[in-house]
Amino acid sequence: MISTIDYILIFGYFGLVLIAGLLPSLRKNTSSSFVDFFLAGRKVTLPFFVMSLVATWYGSIVGVGEFIYTYGIVTWFCFGVPYYLIALLFSLFVAKKIRSGNFLSIPSAVEKKFGKNHSIIVAILLLIITIPAPYALTLGVVLQMFLPLPLWATIIIGTIVSLVIVAKGGLKSDLYANALQFVLMFFGFGVLLYFSWNTFGSPIQLFEKILPTVQNSLKTHIWIIISWFIIALQTFVDPSFHQRCSAAESPKIARNGILISIVFWFLFDSLTLLTGLYSISFIPNIQPLEVYTVLAKTVLGSPWSGFFILSILSIVMSTLESYLLISSSIVSFDILEKLQSKKHSQRSHIISLLLIASIAITVAIAIPSITTIIYTAASIVVPGLLFLVLLSLHPTFSLRNNSVYYCLLLPPLFVVSSIFLSNYTSFRIPIIHDIEPMIVGMIVSFCLVIINIEKKAVNL
Repeated sequence: MISTIDYILIFGYFGLVLIAGLLPSLRKNTSSSFVDFFLAGRKVTLPFFVMSLVATWYGSIVGVGEFIYTYGIVTWFCFGVPYYLIALLFSLFVAKKIRSGNFLSIPSAVEKKFGKNHSIIVAILLLIITIPAPYALTLGVVLQMFLPLPLWATIIIGTIVSLVIVAKGGLKSDLYANALQFVLMFFGFGVLLYFSWNTFGSPIQLFEKILPTVQNSLKTHIWIIISWFIIALQTFVDPSFHQRCSAAESPKIARNGILISIVFWFLFDSLTLLTGLYSISFIPNIQPLEVYTVLAKTVLGSPWSGFFILSILSIVMSTLESYLLISSSIVSFDILEKLQSKKHSQRSHIISLLLIASIAITVAIAIPSITTIIYTAASIVVPGLLFLVLLSLHPTFSLRNNSVYYCLLLPPLFVVSSIFLSNYTSFRIPIIHDIEPMIVGMIVSFCLVIINIEKKAVNL
């Protein structure tokens, strides 16, 4: 039961996050240029870099609870370890190149290396994984916790509020809002862990309870863990990483910001894993999507339950805001500007944001499954983009000009074909049928790149 105090906290949060988002647009001498609107003038300092990147990482927090319900401690080896390692590689070998090369976006880096037509295809593929439908859906589900409205209505309300936050100030507004959301996400889950500890015993007692099943669980799910190491490669083509690195005040901040973010990701993953394990270990008959909310109802009273709701709202809204901004930048700068050969304007920013928000709402209402949207989109797009994006940042190696289209389009086509054959027909291809579609696409992509790669110095 949500109390009056909880409602005051919730609506107070919406007021604060809107104020934080609108502050940059109230300043004089604001510019509508792409660099100022989408990259905050390339003056993002280390604290804002870290808080923003960390806050936008957990948009599917409800899905994390669902995964813990199904796989327990294996979750840390799927959602934690692989992403720490890939983020570490990104910080050491990619982050500084993005900032030093003055790349405005992933498609702009591809354009410098492979040409405009290829960059437009890359932009279209990126849209598939950046349109924030899963986060609009997640926010709608969260809002239903305290608003007596149907899901479609809460999806629309949540998306509109997130849109208003970034519509005028762009990335600067997003950074201000993310700073507040960063604090609240840690505070809310910290409170949940504290009260769970007091109610059910220390984490040591928790692990003593689950220890007999841990070793067997790791052995049973080893292939799932390996699959998530492959899925984590999506980090290399994650536009939020590229945007933050490009917006950083210096290459050093881009690299160090990711390294520091890994520490905070580890700390927050510890909070979500421990609270999730408390929930599934001590509370009977819970539903997979209610792992955190049922625990909160069990151990938290007012006003702490209100702070936990703020934590969930902050996690989801921070990701929704960022991806609304990123996907709209792809539409206005990487697609429309290239096709029309016209400079973008504040008007084009707003039109693109409205378009993306409309698509996100439509998809979220039509496909009410968070994991299906995220996993299917990543499986299709990442194999076509991964190696091409890495090559676009490399000064020596490139691809033969006539092969770039094949490397971009054939892997996604193989993935789509594999998904279609597996789910909608009785046709089976030996061996391939038993492999995840994304892995099939990665194998095809790797083979195409190896066949067509060439050493050619390019001035980036």
